[in-house]
Amino acid sequence: MLRRGASLSLGLVLSCAPRALPPRAQVDVPVRGVETHRRSSPPNPPACPELQAEEGYPPWHRGLVKETCVRGARGRWQVRADDSDPDGWRHWLDFTPTTGSDAKAFSVEVVAPMALALRSDGAAVVVDLKDRVSLIAPDGELVWRKAFPRCGYAYSVAIDYDHHISVNCGYSLLHFEPDGQLAYQKWPFGNHSLGGPWVDRDGTLYLSGEGTVVALNPHGKEIWRVSTGFNRALSQLGWLPSGDMVFDTSMAELHSNPEQTHGLRIYWQEEPPELFVISRTGKIVSREQHDGEPTRGWPEALPYPEDGSHRIPEP
Repeated sequence: MLRRGASLSLGLVLSCAPRALPPRAQVDVPVRGVETHRRSSPPNPPACPELQAEEGYPPWHRGLVKETCVRGARGRWQVRADDSDPDGWRHWLDFTPTTGSDAKAFSVEVVAPMALALRSDGAAVVVDLKDRVSLIAPDGELVWRKAFPRCGYAYSVAIDYDHHISVNCGYSLLHFEPDGQLAYQKWPFGNHSLGGPWVDRDGTLYLSGEGTVVALNPHGKEIWRVSTGFNRALSQLGWLPSGDMVFDTSMAELHSNPEQTHGLRIYWQEEPPELFVISRTGKIVSREQHDGEPTRGWPEALPYPEDGSHRIPEP
């Protein structure tokens, strides 16, 4: 059962005739160390430990660096700070194999990682505070490392079937080819933070922000946009077995009424949250206002992890 969370998250197109989209790049980057044997039982990689609060006052960038941990069929990838570096830039990416796996444990040095995700072949993608994206093979080899335009803080990464990489960075979406080349950078909600991205089986990208959910095709062209209400904060709860997406919204506005605030000039007026179910074609399937737990309870939605391991069927 998933619990409700909260997460604070333009343009004129002139065209005389529609133009065909360029073909989708099918570039793949082969990596070494991929296991080819099949398992007779589900893998059970080591669990990710709970993060511990850091004592004392950390360096300025330490609050931007995540000691991320993701799990795949082959094992666990975990970012670990190097205690010998007083500035807090140097980290290690530790790989711990699943019990019974042919893989070997190793550690790779990384600098100020902000986001970590796994490709379907077991390779790891790391986005760091130095505005670089790196691909590390399942055996620990650095395959490539590419710089990208400065965009702020990288919140999350999604990887599609073809190994294209999408990064939520600042107010923009960065989209990379499988070889690390930057394909495009877009600002779907202008000067507003993003939620997501979440990627579908066919490469469709879904993002939220400014009370809106938007779908982009693999080339970054907008397919549809649906609003849940002005100035709402959207939290994506997961996928239903049907493929519909579940969002919870919240909103608070600034008001001024001294009679209601004991002489204070302003106060926040909250509205009841709403639970939205939105189809993959941009239709609002249902919406339910709730105060606390919804009447029918929280939906049994499938979580969408950032490691790209969850795939939903075609529409």
